[in-house]
Formats: sequence, C-alpha cells, structure tokens
Amino acid sequence: MIIQDLSKNGDWKDSFSYYDAQSVGRGSSGTVLAINQDLVIKIFSEDEEGQLDFDRERSIFQDLQRDCGSPYIVKFLEVWEDGLVLERLKCTLRSRLREKSQPSLHVRLRWLIEVCQALEFVHDKGVMHGDVGCHNFLVDKKGRIKLCDFAGSAREGETARICYEIRGQHPKYQIGRPTTKTEIFALGSTMFEIYTSRAPYAEQTDALARRKFQEGAFPLDMIQCPLIRRVIEKCWMDEYIEVSDVDLDLLAVRGAVIPPERDYPVHASADNMVCV
Repeated sequence: MIIQDLSKNGDWKDSFSYYDAQSVGRGSSGTVLAINQDLVIKIFSEDEEGQLDFDRERSIFQDLQRDCGSPYIVKFLEVWEDGLVLERLKCTLRSRLREKSQPSLHVRLRWLIEVCQALEFVHDKGVMHGDVGCHNFLVDKKGRIKLCDFAGSAREGETARICYEIRGQHPKYQIGRPTTKTEIFALGSTMFEIYTSRAPYAEQTDALARRKFQEGAFPLDMIQCPLIRRVIEKCWMDEYIEVSDVDLDLLAVRGAVIPPERDYPVHASADNMVCV
C-alpha cells in the first residue's frame, strides 16, 4: 500500500490524540508527533509566528510536490486540523552518522549525491532552503536521504525565517537572505559531515569555528580522498555557480572512486577510507 493511500484512510484520525502521541522531532518551527509507523504530523506554535511558519511550509510543500515532486524530498500528504501530515522516516542523517555501525564509502557517496540532488531540485523550484545541514536530511527505512523542514525557507521576494548552523554558514551570509552561494557553502559542510561523521571543527567552540571560516581556514585535511576533498573545497571557496555543477562532479567522483565491480564493507569507517 502506498503512503498516499495510508493518509487518505482516515482511520487514524478517529483515535489520534495530540496529548498521547510520541514526539519524534522538534525544531525551531514546530514539533513532529508520531501518528503511526508510516505517518507523522508536524504542529506549530499557536501564536502569529507559528501561523506564518505553517503557511510558509504548507505553501512550499505544495510547490515542491507539483508535477510528481522528487524522491529526495519528504512527502507531504495533507493538512489536518492545524498540522501537516508527512511521511514518517527513520531518523535524521546526523543521528545515523553518530551510530556505532558506520556506513560504507559506497553508501556515503550515494548520500553525497542524494543530498545534492535534493537541494538541486529545491532550487529548480525557486526555493532557497535556508538551513541546509545533516539535521534537516532524514533517512528512510531503505537508507535513502530526504530533505525536510521548509517552514523557514524562502522563494523570490520572501525573507527566510531561519538561518544556517554556524558550521554551515557562509562568512558573508546576510540573515534572512540565502543565496545559491550560501546554500552551496552549507552543502559543503553537509558533505564534510557525511564523509567524516563529524561537523567541521566539531571539537571547537562556535566562535572559533566561525572565525576559522571567516579566515578561509577549512579542515580539508580530514578528508582523505582528494577527489571528494576538492568538491567540498570548491563548495566552500564559492567555485560553483549552481548545485547542478556540484552534482556533476560528485557523479564523476563516484565513477572514479567505486568501480562497478567493487564495494566496501558496511563497517568501514571514514577514517580508513581512501580513493582507489
């Protein structure tokens, strides 16, 4: 049964209780409650800001899902009462990267491409996400990546209602005004975390991490593969024009790093990854 059919079946609505539902996620724009194993509902604060977040995210989801949408964007099913009913995924990409069982190089490369293609799709729809990072990518039950949380995102003429994390923020970022360059910069930090399982300068204070970025001092030495290192460096150095350019480079890297007949064990860690 496809997930759209599950949403249209209103059986859960007869028994669902906001008070008894388990919270499975919380962010700056709202709280995500479990409906069942397949669905969640995102609810917003009851003040004016919450209404603005609700209206923005609903409208952007509708834009993104027009013309079949993308497999790399969390599926929006319907509005119910004051919330957005969404497909339920397994966990955030960040929490997956913190697990003891580390993904293989093959999986990490696939994730690099998936996060890139998710952002490319969003930009093609005229949306700047505004908070690109591993906390806003979710992992489904098959290990695929999907981008979520558009309450703070912006379209042409709109001000973003969110900002990037410190370790994903372009040194010249202007609050409320994400651009393709700031999005690609944040994408670089996201890819760094996917490859190393750690955010850039994770062991340093926010202030020091910000200063390092402002000085153009990036922790590229932590990336052993020179091909992947170069892609991330280009993201941080504003050398890409569009996200599609990043995608093309990553596809080339995948072909060079992992030949069709070769794979790596699931337990391989980022520390011992090398290019072949």
